[in-house]
Amino acid sequence: VRQHSAAESLGRRRTSDSHNNNNNDNNNDNNTMGSLQKPLVQAPGWQKYYTDEELLFGRWLLKADVVGTPLFVGFYFFLGSLLEQTLPEEHAVLARSTPTPVLYLQGLLAVVACAVFFYSTQALPPNAEVPGYRAQQKIGHWLFLTQHCLVFQAIHLNLSLLASAAELESLQRLTDGLSLFVGALGCFVTVQYFALVHRHPVFKELCATLAQRSPPYDLSKKMIALHVPALPLAFMDIGFAKSHQELATDISIAGTAWMCLGYVCFYVTLMAANHRATGEWPYVFLEDLGGSLPKWAAFIAAQTVILYVFGIILFGVSRLPDS
Repeated sequence: VRQHSAAESLGRRRTSDSHNNNNNDNNNDNNTMGSLQKPLVQAPGWQKYYTDEELLFGRWLLKADVVGTPLFVGFYFFLGSLLEQTLPEEHAVLARSTPTPVLYLQGLLAVVACAVFFYSTQALPPNAEVPGYRAQQKIGHWLFLTQHCLVFQAIHLNLSLLASAAELESLQRLTDGLSLFVGALGCFVTVQYFALVHRHPVFKELCATLAQRSPPYDLSKKMIALHVPALPLAFMDIGFAKSHQELATDISIAGTAWMCLGYVCFYVTLMAANHRATGEWPYVFLEDLGGSLPKWAAFIAAQTVILYVFGIILFGVSRLPDS
């Protein structure tokens, strides 16, 4: 969660500085939050709170979003091809005619997913005072799991609509197969945000600070809008927009388990590589893991289990009778 990472890291830096710096440094550090709400230049709207370098970085972040999106389309197909290998050879081919009301529902879900992902690309850039600014220097928003989830849901729901509308059997089987994993990722992002971020005191402090700008920036509302839709989209996709009879032959609970583990390992590797390049973790609690292999192993195991539990819940939904 990109804004929480910045807020929590900022709070950690302020606490650390209060122990290590002299009184003048402490006074400057205690004013860090206040400096975020003071105009820096004469400019209209929100731009007056940013330096030219920060505005340029904001434009680079948007370009990174544009470049990364088609790469994730290819990544989606790669993951789908891996899951297809876990399906039994005696896979049954069923009729693939989708009722018109379901097509309308799939269209609605696809539009919502695209709107949420587009909204995520319109976030204001971080100020340089916030540690997350440096962490995003190499791969931008793609450092954050929320971004992965939002783009995967947009890709998944649009391809699901295309497969149903055009009756593309191979594509429909691929999107069915990834439904559990993409849905579990969506549930994970929504629940983790409200469990770890929304009520965090440092995050609330940052929200209050940005709300005092002119015009005010409602970070809390934006974060809710970004994180809430992922969970209902996951349940609507599997519960109502997919044929449960077809899902029974197109999904693999064992394959999804391996994919959850593999993706957590991939994401940890991505964060570690980015940390090596920038010197910062996207989430401040990762600093506590240090170089301890047992701690990292426990972290990977815990995240995999949480992700897989959501997959099991969605698998249960897929076993309900078609509505």
